[in-house]
Parts: sequence; C-alpha cells; structure tokens
Amino acid sequence: MSRPTKAAYAGVLAVALFWGGCGHGNVDKGETSLRLGDYPAAIEFFEEELKRHPDSYEARLGLGKAMLQKSVDAGGDSALWKRGLMHLEAARTLAPSEQAEHIEQLLSEAWAHHARSLLSGGDTLASLSALSRAIEYQPSGIEPLNLAGVIYFRLGDARKATALFERAVEIDSTHPSAHFNLGMVRFKAGDITAAHAHWLRALKLSPQDEDILYWFALAEKELREAR
Repeated sequence: MSRPTKAAYAGVLAVALFWGGCGHGNVDKGETSLRLGDYPAAIEFFEEELKRHPDSYEARLGLGKAMLQKSVDAGGDSALWKRGLMHLEAARTLAPSEQAEHIEQLLSEAWAHHARSLLSGGDTLASLSALSRAIEYQPSGIEPLNLAGVIYFRLGDARKATALFERAVEIDSTHPSAHFNLGMVRFKAGDITAAHAHWLRALKLSPQDEDILYWFALAEKELREAR
C-alpha cells in the first residue's frame, strides 16, 4: 500500500477543520449578533447549534441572554423571559465550574430586572419574590438587597429593611445607596444622629448626589436646633 502524500494529509486536515468548525461557527455568529443587538438572528444561530449539540453550554448561555434581551425589547414578554431563564439554568448546569459564578450573576441580574418591572407594575409581593431569587443566585449583590430593603421600608417593616441595608453595608461599605437607605430608616425612627452619620458617609462617597445633600443638610439643621 502506498503512503498518503503530503497533499492528501493537507486535504484530510482541511476537512477536519471544516467539520470541527461548524458548531463554533454558529456560536461565534450568535455572539456577534448578540453584541450587535440583533437578538432574533442570535437566537437562530444558537438554536441551530443546539440542534447539533444540545449539551453546548456556550449555546445555552448565548440563547438565554438573547431571549432575555429580546424579551426586554418586546416590552417584557414573559414567555420569552421564562425560556431565557430556562436556558441560563441549563447553561449553569453544563458549564465548567469556573463559569458557573458568571452565569449565576446573569441569573441574579435577570431576576432583579424582572423585580423592577413587577414593582413598576404595582405587584409588590411578586417583586419581593423575584428579588429573593436574585439574592439567592448572588448573595453579595448590593442592588437586590437595597431594592428589597426599600420595598420593606415602604411597607412599614423597618426591621427587615434595616437588616437588608446593614447586610449591604457589610458586603460593601463604600456603597453610597446602602448608607443613604440606612440613614432614612434611622431618621424615620427619630435617631437623627445615626441618620446624620450614615448620610455623611454617603455624601463622602457620592458628593454630587442631590438627594443625599438634601437629607444631610436637613439632619444638620435638626441637630443644630437640638443643641
């Protein structure tokens, strides 16, 4: 039997590269479409990849992100949003361990966005439930903790609001919103000194914030008058 020629080896290699690159081509095209904001095209590319490789976490991840973005563009399509979450969950299961944290952050952001939409529609309890899921996926996420605290504060549950704001401050002591919110709780409880201290800290962290400036000045005024 004659040995394969160098040209034959080159031909085999070309075929191998072609077939090996098909799947990645769909993922690459989907990611490019996603970056360009063409979510329908991204969905098509990722779905095509999943037909060949249902266990591709890259395609699941991309499809989940594309569906969530398209849901937002569609004014909050709940069915599309649920499908996007399903694919993100599947990607989390399939992904290497070093990628799981990134996907959990995406899931947390998706639930937090959903919570804000529910809150704007007046569904407070559903919003709190969504925030609970956001915090579950990312316990160190400041925004879901703050928003949940604000909701409880508005509902008159100062104890739960305080616990959430204090948790946020423990996680990130340089976050101005957490200090501002704690100041509001203390002010409402009549503890002007504690409110002033939190607003001073918030003001140092965000000196141009007009809301912080207003409430800090109000606390300053009340403390001076009390002397």
